Amino acid sequence: MKKVVISVVATILVLFFLAEMGLLTPFGIKQLSIFRKKEDDTEQSQSSGEEYYDSIKDVSYRFKAQDGYFHLYNEGGWNQQFMTGVNIGASEPALFPGDLTISYDTYLRWFKYISEMNANCIRVYTTMRPQFYLALNDYNKTADNPIYLFQGLWVNEEDIKRLGDVYAENEKIMTDFKNDAIAICNVVHGNAVTASRPA
Repeated sequence: MKKVVISVVATILVLFFLAEMGLLTPFGIKQLSIFRKKEDDTEQSQSSGEEYYDSIKDVSYRFKAQDGYFHLYNEGGWNQQFMTGVNIGASEPALFPGDLTISYDTYLRWFKYISEMNANCIRVYTTMRPQFYLALNDYNKTADNPIYLFQGLWVNEEDIKRLGDVYAENEKIMTDFKNDAIAICNVVHGNAVTASRPA
C-alpha cells in the first residue's frame, strides 16, 4: 500500500513539475505562473482560445480534475473528459525488459492503433527513449484526436525499503525525486542528454 501511495504522489508531483517548467505546453497545458512573467493583455488575446485563463492565479490550462473526473477546456467551456488509455513499457512484448528495441515507426503505428481503439491517453512508468517522445509529438501534430501522456517517474524502491521515509538521510528520496522530475521534464521536451543505462 505504501508503494502505491508513493507512486501516486510521485506521478502527481511529476505532472506538477512538468507544468511548472512549462514542459507540458505541447499538450495544451501552459507553464504555471511561479516561474514565468505575467503576459500582457495583447499576448493573452492572441491565445488559441482552447485554454482557460485564471486571472486570479495568473495561469492558463486546458485540463483540470474536479468531482472525480478530468475536464477539458474546449470551445469556451469545460467538458468532462473520460480518459481511456493504455500502459506502454520500454520493451516490445515477449522481450526482456532491457531489450530496448522499439523504433520510431513502431511507436507511430502503435499510436494509430491506440487511437483506433478509442483510447486517448498513454501512461509510461519511466523515462522512455527519444523515439517514443518524437513519435508521440509527430503523431499529435497531425491527429484529429491527440493522445495525451501520463508520464511516470521511477522511484528507487530499494531506498524506500531501506529508509522508509522520504526525509531520511538528508532527504535523499525527496531530493532524488525532485532531480529526476526536472530531468524527465527536460527529456520530454528534448532538452536533455541522458547517459545510456546498461541492459
